[in-house]
Amino acid sequence: MSSVKKSQDVEEQNGPSYGTVDVKVGTQQDLLDLQDLDPAFNQKMRLVNDAIDEIGWTPYHLKLFFLNGFGYAVDSMILLFQSIIATQSFREFGEKGYANAMTIAAYVGMLTGALFWGFGADIIGRKYAFNITLFLCAVSCIIAGGMPNWPSLGFFVALLSFGAGGNLVMDTAVFLEYLPSNKQWLLTLMACWWGFGQAIAGFIAWGFMVPERWNCVDVETCTRGNNMGWRYVMFTGGALVFFLSLLRVTVIRLRETPKYLLGVGKEEELIETFQYLATKYNRTCSLTLQDLAACGTITSAHSKNRFSISETMIHIRGLFGTKKMTISTASIFLSWTLIGLAYPLFYVFLPSYLASRGAVFNRSKFEIWRNYALTNISGIPGPIVAGFMCNTKLGRKYTMVIGALISMAFFFAYTSVKTSVQDITFTCLIAFCINIYYGTLYAYTPEVLPSAHRATGSAIAVACNRVMGIVSAVVASEANTDTPAPLFIMTQQGLDAMQSWYQSSKAETPLQTSKSALQNYKDNPLEKTIMSSAMSEKSTSRSKRNSPKRSLASGSVTGDAKRRKSEHVKRFTEMALDDVEQIFQKSRDRLNEAEELYQDAEKARTEKLETYMDATKAMTGAHQALSSAMIRKANATKDVARLEMIKDAREAIEKRDNLQTQAEKQKKELFAVETKLLMWENIANMAVENLKEDDLEHLFQFQG
Repeated sequence: MSSVKKSQDVEEQNGPSYGTVDVKVGTQQDLLDLQDLDPAFNQKMRLVNDAIDEIGWTPYHLKLFFLNGFGYAVDSMILLFQSIIATQSFREFGEKGYANAMTIAAYVGMLTGALFWGFGADIIGRKYAFNITLFLCAVSCIIAGGMPNWPSLGFFVALLSFGAGGNLVMDTAVFLEYLPSNKQWLLTLMACWWGFGQAIAGFIAWGFMVPERWNCVDVETCTRGNNMGWRYVMFTGGALVFFLSLLRVTVIRLRETPKYLLGVGKEEELIETFQYLATKYNRTCSLTLQDLAACGTITSAHSKNRFSISETMIHIRGLFGTKKMTISTASIFLSWTLIGLAYPLFYVFLPSYLASRGAVFNRSKFEIWRNYALTNISGIPGPIVAGFMCNTKLGRKYTMVIGALISMAFFFAYTSVKTSVQDITFTCLIAFCINIYYGTLYAYTPEVLPSAHRATGSAIAVACNRVMGIVSAVVASEANTDTPAPLFIMTQQGLDAMQSWYQSSKAETPLQTSKSALQNYKDNPLEKTIMSSAMSEKSTSRSKRNSPKRSLASGSVTGDAKRRKSEHVKRFTEMALDDVEQIFQKSRDRLNEAEELYQDAEKARTEKLETYMDATKAMTGAHQALSSAMIRKANATKDVARLEMIKDAREAIEKRDNLQTQAEKQKKELFAVETKLLMWENIANMAVENLKEDDLEHLFQFQG
């Protein structure tokens, strides 16, 4: 059996073989190595990945690169389309309703689409979801361009986002599950299609949103006839997506991915797919059904009823099978969640941001949309650079770190731009750098998720991103985009909260805080009401906790609570400042004691954790030693067998040479005898010819 490469999936791990399959241990460990939850599935996954590497890169993979890339482009176009058309469409419909409804509709659609198609793809397969989602986007986009009112437009924007959200989950999963290990860096490079989609959206907007005959300027004079620009954007985008969806079913006939077939137990169809690729592209594939059967039976991939809640829960639990896997999955979800807030605030609201600064930079509408297109074009090289960075010693993680740090630096610098040149320069640089991070994250996510649960994990990750996109729409509604300060503190509530926190934690000591609070309580009736309410709530909560029979005597407890409320309020209002200071000091002492106890507990936990880590290292070392011993044993066995074969071959060669020598010798002896016979025959013939008649008679007499 061929050697195992550095694994593509969580299931692939270095360790002893299972069943009767002879598998050589690799020299490199996977990110989630030694997480053996289903040995049969792990062994079969190794064999499948070996078969994919044996077939190698083919024109089929090149077609997948382009067709899956279309999904990236469509997803980015959909996000930008709704932000491009929102202002003009809202103006045409009389500016009645919620202004950012399109953004929320788009993210709700992408959220539900990611969950629906992601969970469904692990149940019904990748093939159908891959082909249906893009077609659904195209039809919904074209219909959205003809909507007569704001709610119906929002519905179809949500519907086309529903298709785009599922399509994005499928793109990475399908491409990865066909990809040879030495070409996995292409998964990062494929994110450049995201930039192409943004650039296409920018150019379409540049063409249709600039002419005044297609874009009205105020609500009073805005009609469908003089405001067709946003509709042309949707029609053009929908037609383009429809063309791409046709290419998916005409250029390539997608077969179900091998790793999904393995997870659902369709091993015969899996072998048929490999043989089809090997035969069509003149490659070799040594994997057989017997090899897979020898590994055993898969027990962890699916439930008895595939179309059930239990089936979905199996896929969700599979993402948190071990501690290491849980940390990895949680980190991925957190990354998607955080960038889901920052990324839309920059890109989705970039047109509004540029428009709000048109007066500052003296820009025309043409220049605004031109810069919008240039910014989107700048995002294309980011994933390309990330693809090459991932293929170096940096790997995926450090590529994301570098992209995130550079993006952060440019974001901070962007808040202080003064000129038009600075503005367009920073927007282009941010678009480039953030796509380094985003492109790598898109590739990293499916790579470290278990293949049997890959679509589900990707769906949840993208869903976290979309939830924060919805939040970003609300934040953008309340934020002041004219200020250079960060958006998350631009609401008045945020400023008040930050000011209060700063005063309480930095400007004043706890004792000073108590005095100022009491003074405010006496001087400000509103503060008095708030403080009394807070004290009442605390006393009520304390009363409920201390009542052992609160469920049986709720009436009496409520009366006691009210009485205690009034007593506490009265005592507090009559309390002197010195008493308040003593109470605060006692509370501070107790807090210090609790802090010491916490530190002791933390120290004990750290010691236990270190002990656990030492034991883990020892176990890992023992496992590695066992693996090395098994490798040496296997190599020694193979060397002995090889020597015996060489010895037998040499003996056969010697026997062959001896027989050839004997045959040559006998051939020479036979040739000498034949030569002598021929010579004597010639002599006899000559003698007979020279004899006379008398001599013959004499000879006959002699013979008689």
